[in-house]
Amino acid sequence: MKKILTSLSFALLLITLLFNVSGGDIKAKATSDLYPLPAPIIDVFPDDGLAKDMAKNLNKDSVNDIIDQADLDALTGLGFETETITNDSMKLLERAMFSNVTSVSIMEFGEGLTEFPDIMTIPKLASLYYQVPPSGVSRSLSLPDYQNYPEMYAITMNGSTLIGPIPDFTGMPKLKNLSMSRMSISSDDIPDFQNIPELETLDLSYNELTDKIINFTNLPSLTRLGLNLDYNHLNELPSNVIDSIFVHNQNGTVPDQTINQGEACTIELPIYFQMKSIGMLVNPNVSGAYVTDNVYSVPVTLDEATNSMTLDTSTLNPGVYKFNVQFNMAYPVTEQGCIYDWVLTIN
Repeated sequence: MKKILTSLSFALLLITLLFNVSGGDIKAKATSDLYPLPAPIIDVFPDDGLAKDMAKNLNKDSVNDIIDQADLDALTGLGFETETITNDSMKLLERAMFSNVTSVSIMEFGEGLTEFPDIMTIPKLASLYYQVPPSGVSRSLSLPDYQNYPEMYAITMNGSTLIGPIPDFTGMPKLKNLSMSRMSISSDDIPDFQNIPELETLDLSYNELTDKIINFTNLPSLTRLGLNLDYNHLNELPSNVIDSIFVHNQNGTVPDQTINQGEACTIELPIYFQMKSIGMLVNPNVSGAYVTDNVYSVPVTLDEATNSMTLDTSTLNPGVYKFNVQFNMAYPVTEQGCIYDWVLTIN
């Protein structure tokens, strides 16, 4: 028995020593990578654009001014506005320790900057913000699978095309606000967000979401109207977070159909009935029409039991018709409302 206890004690001691050495190695590595201070800003951050912005952050007159650790410790936020900064130059931030920085704002950026780096020297980073590019300017951004920002609370990156996948957020368990509007995100890009249960708001408006997106089974903290899906192309909303959704406007398609002369045309459109159930229909009236040389209206009958709409096409002659239904038309409250198109062939 004594030998067993001795062996167990030795094993526990070995594990403890290995853990401490590992942690010490990480800490030592972070310290060894830091540039020795005091030093000129341009030496600490040897990139003209980055040094220029850091001089502003530090309230210094020149990139040649001397800074020390106390100057860096006084910072709580970092801002960047020089378009020459690239991914590589932004990584130079790991040459200094920013012990108290909680926010990073990137107000202007060029094509060479597509992501903020995942570095160990901003351990309290809680907010990452990218300004929307100016009108007519196209920019692209990626969202890395950050592992060094466990305090991250909010990420805002609207208006730039998304590069690569949306991560699984294993390193950001405290994330509460994620805004990714106008990023050309498709339904296939959307993960289930299973690692951020504290998420309260998710803005996916003005994207390319089509048909139906994944059910969010792991977002119990979403607030009322916290999931913005406005201005997409959805036919159906994720049902398990339905009470958290904001949506007034959609522009989509339904499958093309072929029917025989004298028959009615029925389409399934669950989103209408879902919007009705959560009070998102400012105007519940549904209008159906087909377009040839003019626009011709047709009566529409709703069936909530089957989430369907039936258009009276019984009097139409054989041919190919461009059909649409519209609802929630209440300008300026809903701006465009919801419009769905399809091609109907009548034999």
